Amino acid sequence: MNTLEIIEEMNTNPALAEDLRAVILTRDLLRLPADVATIDERLDKLVQISARHEETLAQLVESTKKLEETTAHLAQTSQRHEETLAHLAQTSQRHEETLAQLVESTKKLEETTAHLAQTSQRHEETLAQLAQTSQRHEETLAQLVESTKKLEETTAHLAQTSQRHEETLAQLAQTSQRHEETLAQLVESTKKLEETTAQLVRIVKDHDDRLGYLMGSDLESKWRINAAAYLGNIGFRKVNILEKGELAELLFELLDNGDINEPDRIDILCVDSVATAITKSDLSKVYVVTEIASRIHKDDIDRVTRRAEKLQQATAVKCLKVVAGASIDETANELALKNDILVVIPSDWVRKYLNASETI
Repeated sequence: MNTLEIIEEMNTNPALAEDLRAVILTRDLLRLPADVATIDERLDKLVQISARHEETLAQLVESTKKLEETTAHLAQTSQRHEETLAHLAQTSQRHEETLAQLVESTKKLEETTAHLAQTSQRHEETLAQLAQTSQRHEETLAQLVESTKKLEETTAHLAQTSQRHEETLAQLAQTSQRHEETLAQLVESTKKLEETTAQLVRIVKDHDDRLGYLMGSDLESKWRINAAAYLGNIGFRKVNILEKGELAELLFELLDNGDINEPDRIDILCVDSVATAITKSDLSKVYVVTEIASRIHKDDIDRVTRRAEKLQQATAVKCLKVVAGASIDETANELALKNDILVVIPSDWVRKYLNASETI
């Protein structure tokens, strides 16, 4: 019968349970002394263990106090460590940035090193060339030493020559002094000559003015006498030179009628010659406005153009613009062709007045 069967039997059979209890309790009682002794030993051991535990607890209390102090110190140290770590983190960041810069600098340094290597190669080549040049310089210096010796000999000769030159310069200084005195006299003479020349220029200009006036008057006179012939040769007939009085009266009538103003009247009255004529082609009446000069210039072209246009506007009669003279300059001739101005240069005027007009 196993234990479970015994227990079930005891539950169903109280008598059996009592018998078993009597048997078991008797055995238990027999084991009590031994068990008590064992318990005493164990209690003694427990007392000893308890005493040791108290000592250990006292030590633990002391150790705990020291541990608390150490923990407080460690807390402070930990705070400092945290601050140090924060500082180290910042420093590490700066180090990383610095390292990045160093990496970039290293790249540049590598490039520079490569460039320096090339430069060093060129330097070596240059040094080799310089070595050759130095050799040539040594040879040249040897030649210079030789030349210096010759130069010293030449210098000695030049010293002697210089002495002779100094003597010659002393003589030249005396001569120069005499020249300065002569030049001062020449300057004075030149001033007088300039004054005389200025007077001659004024005299010549006055002579030219008078000659020009006389030539102009002579040419105007010849024009009045021969105008019919000169203009007849170029297609005009019944040429009649207006006297200054007739021209003045005509201009006064135009002024009275309001066809002309006073400044224009005075300007037209100063023209060298005004004539009436009839064209052979259509027998129409024209005024021939003429400026006369020994040598025709641009100013003559401008005057005859201005005065003829004013007279034509005032009279409503076509005005022929004419310049007459012994010669005409290139600019005036171009303007005459451009502005439909007739240029009359009689052959007898050329023979008689050309040289004189060119002088003027």
